Amino acid sequence: MLISYIILILNVSFAFSWSSEVVNTYRPNEELTLYANRMFSDKTEFPYAYNELPFVCKPEHKANHRVPLNFGSLLRGERISGADITLIMKSDIECRKLCSKTLDAHSIKKIRYLIDADYRVEWIADGLPGATTYTSADISSKYYQAGFPLGELDELDGNRNYVFYNHFTLIMRYRPMHNDDRLAIVGFEVFPKSVNGTPSKCEKPSSSLPSTNDTAKEGPLILPDPYSKYNSKTPWILNYTYSVYWIEDTSIDWNHRWDRYNSLTETRDQSSSMVVLNALGISIALLLLLFVVTFRVLRRDHSREPHDKDQSANGLAALTPTISNFNYGLNAISEDIFRTPKHFELLATAVGAGAQLLSAASITIGFALKGTFTPSYRGGLLHCAMITYAFTSIIGGMTGRYMYLLLSTEIPSKQTWLETAFMTAFAVPGPTMLLILCLDLLYWSVGSSVALPFSTICLLIIIWLFVCMPLSAFGSFIVEGKLRSEDSMIYLPQDLFPPSQLPKRNIPHSRFRIFETAPLAILCGAIAFVVIRLELYSIYYCIWTEKSSFYNSYGIMGVNAVLLFVVIMCSSALTTYLTLSQENYEWQWKSWVIGAGGSVWIFLYSIWFFLFHMHVTGTLSILVYLTSILMVCTGYALLAGCLSFVSAYIYVWLIYKHMKIA
Repeated sequence: MLISYIILILNVSFAFSWSSEVVNTYRPNEELTLYANRMFSDKTEFPYAYNELPFVCKPEHKANHRVPLNFGSLLRGERISGADITLIMKSDIECRKLCSKTLDAHSIKKIRYLIDADYRVEWIADGLPGATTYTSADISSKYYQAGFPLGELDELDGNRNYVFYNHFTLIMRYRPMHNDDRLAIVGFEVFPKSVNGTPSKCEKPSSSLPSTNDTAKEGPLILPDPYSKYNSKTPWILNYTYSVYWIEDTSIDWNHRWDRYNSLTETRDQSSSMVVLNALGISIALLLLLFVVTFRVLRRDHSREPHDKDQSANGLAALTPTISNFNYGLNAISEDIFRTPKHFELLATAVGAGAQLLSAASITIGFALKGTFTPSYRGGLLHCAMITYAFTSIIGGMTGRYMYLLLSTEIPSKQTWLETAFMTAFAVPGPTMLLILCLDLLYWSVGSSVALPFSTICLLIIIWLFVCMPLSAFGSFIVEGKLRSEDSMIYLPQDLFPPSQLPKRNIPHSRFRIFETAPLAILCGAIAFVVIRLELYSIYYCIWTEKSSFYNSYGIMGVNAVLLFVVIMCSSALTTYLTLSQENYEWQWKSWVIGAGGSVWIFLYSIWFFLFHMHVTGTLSILVYLTSILMVCTGYALLAGCLSFVSAYIYVWLIYKHMKIA
């Protein structure tokens, strides 16, 4: 009932924006709105709001046309607002003046910096980003790259000439829908051009659209040197113009209009299928190994039970052996197996926070598999993850409190349920908010649009105080009340395995270093990392290397997530068995570290990816990347550590319960 209540809240909360892409149709001569979004670069981590830059045409007629943004869009640096470019269905426009801007030396320096960093401009029409068109080597197919360049650097003859694109040719592709007079947009292409002065004529591009570099060579507009004494004091006038052409294209179906944007990822998707098969093989092998080991343990225990009545002075006692009758292997540590580990409060908090992350990640992946996150739903995946994380605080509170009571078998419960709820609710949002505030100061210092508005920061704090905290406290209170009730269905280990009153037995020294925590964590982390390596590359590629691409392989991501969970659970159970077989009863923290070990490989892979696949330059951008990766690795460690610990605990419980019954 409680889970159903959470799902109901989630559906109501996201109903306003969580829907598949809707077909927008227009009649001839109906006006569309063109939106300007941001400028971004693969070389830096600092996007800028396009309409807030000093050298662009500020909207006058459509200044109030702003698109409400979700958390995901804000964190991506998007600021979508209307532009004064006129789009009228099936009405061509040639050489219309947009505006004239008077630039000073500071604005010219800003433009030169943006061109040096290969910044691209993103405009949006009918949900589609304006794209630069490319053709394959054999000219058999065409694909899009979102955005268009601001300009180019011409270094011919040893001179650094900054060519600025001030004329924009917009190609709007449409097709009729359902044999009706209504039309739908299936393509939006932008061809920027550098023109020194107002162009006298604009020729309509042919069907085989030329590349951007080919169209930018006619009459280039060279930016003056802002560092010379004359140019630093003389204002410079910049004229903006644009053209719009409408082309009917029935070869593109509306449901597949994003295919040209995603064509760059087709090869990676085919490779991902092979990796999924390899990961499936690893999972099956681990499952078989776990089954064999478990069967061997149970069979060995049955075979060693004494059934001869003459083996004991009391024959009846010999027929009902207990675990204490056998002083070897797993039986030798039966009275110590559920002793309270060191720093168990911290372990309980980590498992509770990980359970909340695991729940939020599972729900988010479920919505992704449902097809909720279309490319036009900008920032939807991140927005969903943040909202579901807030509402799954009740799961974190329940898990954190139960783990605290589960682990404190020898120590009286000193921590109240409210303190447990606060620690669980603070574990992830607290450090994350602190890092976000530090990064915001960095973004504000450079004027980047990634800097969250003050109102958004206040909203995040309000969500944490009035959603996360109460739900976490409610979950902790539920567990506390259930355990205190007489008809409680929640069991603690001391109910079946009361801890020994004798001092802890000494743990024998292991002859094999491979059974120590660090080697096992590195080995199991490597196995888990192999499962997600290629999909992690695809995600990193879309986020860090080529920001104009779109990640859409949610099916493969879901399969990889399931296989990753299976590998973590099997690895945890097997390594826990190896630990117990060495008569080492301190398995709780070890099982958590086994699962979290994959975060080390993810961090090392992120460093390798930065060195060999990224084009980021500048100390501040590198600092932003490392901070983001640190948060990703910490989240993975909590999630995988929780899954690993719970799997190990269930495995140990089932084995010793079977031995107790036997």
